[in-house]
Amino acid sequence: MPMPFRLDPHEPFAAGLKRILMGEIAVARAAVAVPRAEQAAGIHRARRALKRARSVLLVFRPLIGEDYRRRRDVLRDAADHLSAARDADAMVASAQKLDDRRPHDGAGVVIGRLSRAAEIAHAQRPDTGRVAALLRIAEADAASLPLAPAAGRLFVEALGETYRRGRADWRKAEEEGGEDVLHDWRKRVKHRWHLSLLVVGRTAVTSRSIVGDLDELGELLGDEHDLALLVRRLGKEADVSGSKKAARHLAEEAERRRRKLARRACELGAELYG
Repeated sequence: MPMPFRLDPHEPFAAGLKRILMGEIAVARAAVAVPRAEQAAGIHRARRALKRARSVLLVFRPLIGEDYRRRRDVLRDAADHLSAARDADAMVASAQKLDDRRPHDGAGVVIGRLSRAAEIAHAQRPDTGRVAALLRIAEADAASLPLAPAAGRLFVEALGETYRRGRADWRKAEEEGGEDVLHDWRKRVKHRWHLSLLVVGRTAVTSRSIVGDLDELGELLGDEHDLALLVRRLGKEADVSGSKKAARHLAEEAERRRRKLARRACELGAELYG
């Protein structure tokens, strides 16, 4: 998916980055203000914009120092307020795909209960007032960013950092695996992908093939994370199943699928980081 904002080669680099950061926050603000009937799509747009904003904010980290974490957390907290319905939908979709691959008697009961939980999550409208307040803070933070003359160098360093940290996460995923490791790796991959998409023209480290592989890797790790959510839900809430046997079957299928996705991710990671 292309970035809605791109760097302009005729614009000062720092001004371009600041414009893009503020633009993404504005997209998120507009998206959460849509009518209730458009809420699901609006939340999806807002969460994507906030992820991109957090990637751009990485570039400014050396300039804002200790305040970076607070600014990042404002963006993250705004996104977290919007995640409940999305996570519920992801669990339903994951369970349905698993049952389509290997049907099991009673799985429909499990999926039905998960679907009703998703409906409840959608009915409980997120606190958009709180989200809007956080985004106003983020907007003011972005407006106050200094326009550093060395922004180009900072961008290259940020892109390099996403590579180095992603490489360390890939190695850890190869050696240890685990939900938290893969989730952290996905965040680094997304940061590198977002920053790579900002580059005008293609370079050796932001070629079309590399950008495509980063996109695919992010999707693989995202699917793995959705399955992890489903396993956790089935394991913690026995009542959601209506059929313990079916719930156990789905959980086992989810774990099997997670392992396969993790292997594919590590193989692709070897091409990007090896």
